[in-house]
Amino acid sequence: MSSNGQYVAGNVQNKAVRFDTSGQTEFLGSLVANQDSFGLGISGDGGTVVGYGRTDGGDRPFKWTSGTGMVQLPTIGGTVNSGAAIHVSIDSSTIVGWSSGPLEQQAVYWNQLGLPPIGTLSATDTRSLALGVSGNRDLIVGWSGTAQQHRAFIWDQQNGMRNLKKVLIKDFGFAIGGWTFEEATAISADGMTMTGFGINPQGQREAWVAHVPVPGAWPVLALCGLIGSRRRRV
Repeated sequence: MSSNGQYVAGNVQNKAVRFDTSGQTEFLGSLVANQDSFGLGISGDGGTVVGYGRTDGGDRPFKWTSGTGMVQLPTIGGTVNSGAAIHVSIDSSTIVGWSSGPLEQQAVYWNQLGLPPIGTLSATDTRSLALGVSGNRDLIVGWSGTAQQHRAFIWDQQNGMRNLKKVLIKDFGFAIGGWTFEEATAISADGMTMTGFGINPQGQREAWVAHVPVPGAWPVLALCGLIGSRRRRV
């Protein structure tokens, strides 16, 4: 959804669209004629939509604007040349998602400098996925792992990819030792609130929202149960 709530990206009958509050639905086209496309993210002003489209060679990431139409984004390449653009920064300058390459899926971001890969948390991880980017484009969140196990990450240029749970415990004093943070799915524009899901100390899958404190404040983790409607704070 755009910052003012006017536009939403999505798809209708497997075609990428942009909805607006006036009730209009704008079809954004396809990378290949008569093939499916899916809108996944939208910029702050609603002018840029990102997602992926089907091609004969696999799924390919795209960026759409009213001026350029749907344009395919580059991928790293490899045996299977595919990818998806999942989220775009408020100012539309940075797009995050994944691309095939040496790994099955590799977290990447697209900007004016190209397609820098973000890497993985461990050398044994076979895939990673970038799902959110902060407003100033400095922080990226997502997950890294294998087909069987994921861990949430946070990435920045200086520190690279780090285990999000470890960062919250070490740097901000979160008492979340019994948790497994599987995925970080979004980050706020100011970079101080993140959300995702994982396994709680009772072994249940549960959504979480982590509010990183300003200096002198207490850290807060809001937990939103995916089974039932309970909400509690720790």
